[in-house]
Amino acid sequence: MTGPSNAHPEQRVPVILVRHGVTDWNRLGLVQGWTDIPLSDSGRAEASRLSLALASHAIGRIITSDLARARETAERVAEPHRLPVSSHPELREYHCGEWEGRPYLDIRADDRERFQSWFDDPETPIPGGESMAMAERRATPLLEAVLSEMNGEGALLVVAHGGINRLLAAHLLGMPLESARRLRQDNASISIFEPFQDGWALRL
Repeated sequence: MTGPSNAHPEQRVPVILVRHGVTDWNRLGLVQGWTDIPLSDSGRAEASRLSLALASHAIGRIITSDLARARETAERVAEPHRLPVSSHPELREYHCGEWEGRPYLDIRADDRERFQSWFDDPETPIPGGESMAMAERRATPLLEAVLSEMNGEGALLVVAHGGINRLLAAHLLGMPLESARRLRQDNASISIFEPFQDGWALRL
């Protein structure tokens, strides 16, 4: 795992990670992955509350996954800031292959061996999908590239998914990839990282 960007520490900006609002599949406990599920009515209400919660923050740029549930959340959060939202497939959730559309608890029970292999080993892919390491190798370079373009004009707001946000948070904190699963990211959660020495500190 590459280290956080620190070429110009005096210019580094805060990073705000936001997970998308809830979907019907979230409520039913179904694995979403790359399946393009929209926000539910409750998720849209959560996105509106996120917009209010973040309205007073100085935000310089907003990037999001190109999947609808993240993109719509980002667009609502962007409204008070009057900022464009840039969509990136690199910020999609893990590609969950054969498991997409299935209940998470059923996968753990019926496909226990392959689930445990994926859970324990960041390099083991989901059947027909991605490993944690594969997702990390597409998401963190984008984060670093965008941060390198910013020059103190406000925080970078990233709207993505539970799995991807955990990987990005672990990257910012310099944690081993296998520790990312210890970081919970609820729907519509906000995590704020501030520049600290040669990296970031988790503030909120």
